[in-house]
Amino acid sequence: MIADDAGFIRHIIRDAYTEAGHEIVAEASNGPDAILYALEKQPDLVIMDIVLPGMNGLEAATEISTKNPGIVLVAMSSLITEQIQADAKSAGCIYFLKKPFTKDELIRVVELARLQKGRDLKHG
Repeated sequence: MIADDAGFIRHIIRDAYTEAGHEIVAEASNGPDAILYALEKQPDLVIMDIVLPGMNGLEAATEISTKNPGIVLVAMSSLITEQIQADAKSAGCIYFLKKPFTKDELIRVVELARLQKGRDLKHG
């Protein structure tokens, strides 16, 4: 699953993952929808921008990880500080993806998440 308010970012991620054989089960453009879709669709992986309208990505990640700790959460942002990374980890995110990113970095996120959870990830 992808959560980003920028449609072109969702498009880039969707294309990279579908090309690699992964299914995108939902896309959210704001925090409340990210929570709703994650809990409804039960994706293996959620890549979530930190800056989202309605509720920021870290608040949404916290709620998702509390209600379903089996979902792998990855935070994404163009701004990276030690505090933001610590906050993302506290929210349940296991990896931090810096924008702009490459296709290889996106695919590596799936592999890192798979290793972290010890299973194949197909649905995001």
